[in-house]
Amino acid sequence: MDDITLAQFLKQPEKVQKTIQKYLYGNKNLFPIELTETQLRQFIEETMGGKLDSTYWTVGYELNVYDKLIDNEPLIVLFSDTTDIIEAYWQLACKIAGR
Repeated sequence: MDDITLAQFLKQPEKVQKTIQKYLYGNKNLFPIELTETQLRQFIEETMGGKLDSTYWTVGYELNVYDKLIDNEPLIVLFSDTTDIIEAYWQLACKIAGR
């Protein structure tokens, strides 16, 4: 997968859409045409106030967001069965935005 498409974005609950929209565009009512790997990583790291670490296993990705100052206990963890890093980032971004 190259990027997250508008169709994938619109499949998410309204709370997730609004949180990501606000992050990307402030209070403007715009929709992303595509979300790139960089945009997803920045959303995850800036929203959580930490650093994203990814590990690929043969069955998918393990994503951990660590506090920037204390690098021993993750703030959030996601185990994804996808072999596509962008899809794994998207799953984590949606999890964060839906909290």
